[in-house]
Amino acid sequence: KFIVVLGCVFGFEFYKKYYDEQITFKVIKTVVCISTVFMVLQRVFYYGGIVIDNPLIQFATNDAYLDGYSMESGSLFRPSAFFLEPSHLAVYSLIYLVYSLFKKDNLKQSLVVFVALLCSGSGNGLVFGIMTYCAYFLIRFRKHAAKVFVSMAAGVVAVIGMSRMTFFKQVVNRLTTENLAGGGNAIQARIGTGYQLFLEKDWWL
Repeated sequence: KFIVVLGCVFGFEFYKKYYDEQITFKVIKTVVCISTVFMVLQRVFYYGGIVIDNPLIQFATNDAYLDGYSMESGSLFRPSAFFLEPSHLAVYSLIYLVYSLFKKDNLKQSLVVFVALLCSGSGNGLVFGIMTYCAYFLIRFRKHAAKVFVSMAAGVVAVIGMSRMTFFKQVVNRLTTENLAGGGNAIQARIGTGYQLFLEKDWWL
């Protein structure tokens, strides 16, 4: 699916009349912003004892989602706005994070995306989000060692501060432990189990 999507983007890039970069990323920005607002509301209401479900979950074609899919993984609440899972939202949002930082050089705009990644509780989204910011500051201030040091130091302080939060610890646990209470290790589920399932399929599936 990724190959098809990327193939279309790069293919249409050669035919400007079929592909408008500005319109494309305006749509992505709109989806990310609306999703972020919705997830903030999901979290606020959840802490008030009310769970707001994804209104589009009813259109899912996978039985795992139709048969009572829950946003609660153990004691960790992981909303994903209008996406089926936090990881799906993270993959979509990271595209705009990279665009806003490296193409538009808009740090404020990128923070909206990072808020979305944090609210979703996606461990992969959090890791890749932090890596993206590290790459951005290294490239942006590569000729200013002092600015790179200050930016990295601020990032380390922020991560240490977040690491004291229960929510942050639970998100990290999904990547660094077996996470039996939360449904298993997120990385193993993608690399280990996913690869095993891939090997069991015929090449055309």
